[in-house]
Amino acid sequence: MYIKDMHSKKDKLPDLSGLKILIMDDDQAVVKSLSRCLKGLGAEVEGASSVYEAKLLLKNHIFDC
Repeated sequence: MYIKDMHSKKDKLPDLSGLKILIMDDDQAVVKSLSRCLKGLGAEVEGASSVYEAKLLLKNHIFDC
């Protein structure tokens, strides 16, 4: 059995193209890691490391989630 045969259509990663996502976490490594993953799936991502930063971003941008 080949590796490609082991995966079904359900195993495919979602396409997040067009979604605008705001990530907020006080740990910058978490923000960077999640941003990299979500961008790899096609999302537009902004990161904030505080509530204050997130509020500033929310004033100037519209996010889907």
